[in-house]
Amino acid sequence: MILFSVVKEFVIQTVAQGILTLIEKFRFSFIEWLQQIPAMIEDKVDGVVYGCKTFVGEKLGVNNEISDNYSYNGKQWQKTTVSREISPSEIPDEIKERMTPGTPLDMTEELELALK
Repeated sequence: MILFSVVKEFVIQTVAQGILTLIEKFRFSFIEWLQQIPAMIEDKVDGVVYGCKTFVGEKLGVNNEISDNYSYNGKQWQKTTVSREISPSEIPDEIKERMTPGTPLDMTEELELALK
């Protein structure tokens, strides 16, 4: 009975670690993509980029990572949106469960915590 308990606990920990690894891999991929965005939008943004909001969304069966970038040119604010299509297999089940079709899931705070 003790051996069964030890094996059961080991399996639970292994599965939990695997799930955490998938989520961390997803976050790392998202962060890596976000770090490329300033160079991508440099010629499209008038002013200085002050911040961004990040989302994962599904629309018409297509999954996207979305970044809304906010800049100010001294007179007005500008929002520049950058997105990329991602495979459903790249999204951890924990994130998929929180997604609603047609409504982007705000990941900004979660990614900020991952960067700290």
